[in-house]
Amino acid sequence: MAAVKADCLFCKIGRREIEPVVLAETERLLVFLDRNPIREGHALIIPKAHYDYFDDAPLAVVNEITALAQRLAKRLKEIYPVEKAAYMFSGGDIAHVHAHVLPLHKNSDLTSLRYVTAPAQGEIVLGMAHLTQEAEALAAVREKIGPLT
Repeated sequence: MAAVKADCLFCKIGRREIEPVVLAETERLLVFLDRNPIREGHALIIPKAHYDYFDDAPLAVVNEITALAQRLAKRLKEIYPVEKAAYMFSGGDIAHVHAHVLPLHKNSDLTSLRYVTAPAQGEIVLGMAHLTQEAEALAAVREKIGPLT
């Protein structure tokens, strides 16, 4: 397994230093709900090992991410009133390979204005009440999605 980085947000999540709302886990991957979702059901898939960018990851890891993303996308389409789910590798915002999977209610969901107008990382300070509400909402979404089989 590749190394992890002490200061990487997703490495911290993979090590459970930051506790995610987990949907699925394999030996190499972790699937969890995005804490700042574009839409309900928006999930992230990360390798537990650190690879900065998509093209740095071994093909086996990329293939496993894709297979898990496809299973999640099918499940999202079953529980949300959408015809399609989006799947996108990312790396520009956090230098750790990750994929987004989310139900697409509008074609513009992936080009959401929220990305253009969102504050820079670290600028948001949330109160405990908001975090409790967010945790409850994410737990409800996890319950709705259920196990990925």
